[in-house]
Amino acid sequence: FIANIARKRPELNRDKTTGFDSTFSADGGLIVADKSAAGTQGTAIKISGRSRMADLGLAGDGAIGGYFEERIAGFSTLDVQTTTATGDEQFWGVFADVVLSDRVTLGVAYDSYENALGEADNDAVIEATFAASDTLSYAIGVAHQNRSGGTEPGSRTDVAARITYAPDDLRSVYVFGQATVSNDGLEDNDRHGIGVSYGFDNGWAVSGEVSDGTTGTGGRLAADYTGDAGNTRYAGYEIDPNRTLDGISLNGRDQGRLVVGGSQQLTGQVSVFGENAYDMFGRHKSLTAAYGLTYQPSDVLSLTGALEVGQVKDGDAYSLDRKALSVVLIFENEMLSASGRLEYRVEDGTANGGDVTSDTLLVSAAAQYKIDEVQRFVFDADIARSETAQSPLLDGNYADIVLGYAYREIEADRLNILARYRYLYDVYGLRDATGEDGPRQRSHVISVDASYDLNRNWTVGGKIGFRSAQSAADGASAFTQNNAWLAVANARYHLVHDWDALIEVRSLGLEAAATNDIGVLGSVYKHLGNNVKLGVGYNFGRFSDDLTDLTYDDQGAFINLIAKF
Repeated sequence: FIANIARKRPELNRDKTTGFDSTFSADGGLIVADKSAAGTQGTAIKISGRSRMADLGLAGDGAIGGYFEERIAGFSTLDVQTTTATGDEQFWGVFADVVLSDRVTLGVAYDSYENALGEADNDAVIEATFAASDTLSYAIGVAHQNRSGGTEPGSRTDVAARITYAPDDLRSVYVFGQATVSNDGLEDNDRHGIGVSYGFDNGWAVSGEVSDGTTGTGGRLAADYTGDAGNTRYAGYEIDPNRTLDGISLNGRDQGRLVVGGSQQLTGQVSVFGENAYDMFGRHKSLTAAYGLTYQPSDVLSLTGALEVGQVKDGDAYSLDRKALSVVLIFENEMLSASGRLEYRVEDGTANGGDVTSDTLLVSAAAQYKIDEVQRFVFDADIARSETAQSPLLDGNYADIVLGYAYREIEADRLNILARYRYLYDVYGLRDATGEDGPRQRSHVISVDASYDLNRNWTVGGKIGFRSAQSAADGASAFTQNNAWLAVANARYHLVHDWDALIEVRSLGLEAAATNDIGVLGSVYKHLGNNVKLGVGYNFGRFSDDLTDLTYDDQGAFINLIAKF
C-alpha cells in the first residue's frame, strides 16, 4: 500500500559509530545534563507517504497516507537513541482525511509501536465534522489506546464532541467535552470546557478558553491588536495541564506562561518593539524581557538594536541572570545585498553552590555583490568567542569566513564556475562518541568548482582545491602542519527531464603523510522544480570533497539536497 503512494519519502540510515552523548539544558547551554550514547551500532529504515485520493484513482476528495519505520538496537542520531532499554523498535501507521460532501468530512488514523521487549502501544482515532449551517458546526470523535508489556499496561476508549457557533468571521463560541467510556488499567482522560473569540471593528480581538478534567484545570486568555500602520499589541496567558519540558521533571505545580508585547511605528523611519514573558513551570521558572528599535532611513537600509534581560531559576539547584545586546544591519539594492548581526551575551549565577559565569560574543555576516548579470562576489562569516568560569571545556573561539566568486552564463547557460577562499579557525573541535575532543584546526582553503554542459544529456565537471592548515588530533595535542590537495572529476547524465545520474572520482593527497587516496562516488538525483534537487548515492571512498573535514569517515550511503540560483 505505502509503496504505491504517489508522494513517498524513503529513508535508509546506518549508524556505524557508537553514537554521541547528548546534553539537555534549561538555560540555553550554560548548565547541561548528560545522556549517554547507545554504545553500539545499528540501522534504521523509514518509508512515509501521502497522496490525494484522486491521484490514486479513488473516488472522492481527500488524502490518504501512511508510514513505516524500523530501528535496530544501537542506532543513534542527534535525536534518537535506540538502546537495550527497548531493543529493536518498529513504528507504523495509516491515516485518511476524506471530504464526504460539502458539509461532512471524515478523518481516521491508526498508529502502532512495538519493541523487542514485548512492549506495544496502539492508538486508533476516528472523527467527523458536520456543518449544519453556515454558522453552526458539530464535531465528534472516538479514540482508543491499548498498551501492553510495559510498566503501565492497559486500554482506554475516549469519546469527544464539540459544537461551534460562528455568526460571522469575527465571532465564535464553542463548547467541548471528552470522557473516558471504557478503561482497563489506564488513567481516565475526562475534560470539558468552553471557548470564545470576538473581534472588534477597531482592530482588537480577544479569545479565551477554560477547561477542567482529570489532569487538572486548563485555560487560555489572549488579546491582540493590529492597526492600519502595522502597530501591534498582544497579551496572553495559558496553562496546559498536560505540558511537559523534555529532560525536566516537574516539581511543584505548573502555573502557566504569561506573555505581553507589541510593536509601534513611531515615525516613518523608526519603530520599536518589546516583549515580556514569565514561565512558571513548577520550580523551573524564567522571566525574560526583550526590547528593540528599528531605524530605516531609506528603502535599502535598516538598523535594529535589541536588548534582552532575563532570569532562570531552578529551585535551590541554580539561579542564573542573563543580559544580551544585539545589533542587526541590513542593506539591499540592485547591486549589493548585505546583512550583519553582532550579539554580546553575559550570564551570571550559581549552580549547586558554585559560580557560573559566561561571556559570549557572536558575529554573523553575509553579502552578495552583483558585478553584472553573470557574475557575483559572495561573502559569509560566522565568528564566536566564549569564556566561562564554570569549566575551561566551555571556553572556545571559532571563525568560519568565506569569500567567493560565482560565474554563470545567462544566454547559453552551459558554464558554471565557483571559486572560493575559506578560513576556518576551530580550536575546540567536534566531540566524538567517547566524549573526547575531536580534531582542531587553523585552515586556509582555496578551491575552484566548474561544470560544463556538453549537450542536453551530458555535463562534465571538476574541482581542485588546496588546504594550508595546522591541525591537532585533540585538545591535548600540539598543532602540526597538515597541508592537502584535492582533485575531483565527474560526469552527469540527464536520464529524463527531471532525473540525473552522477559518477565522480576523487583524489586526496596529504603532504605530511606523503599519501594519495582515491575515492569513487555514485548518485542519482530527482529534480523538485527548477531550483531544488534531491539525491541518494554511495561514497566508496573514506573522505569527502570538503578539505576542512579531517575525520575521513565518509564512506557509505548518503542523501543530498541541492538548491541552486
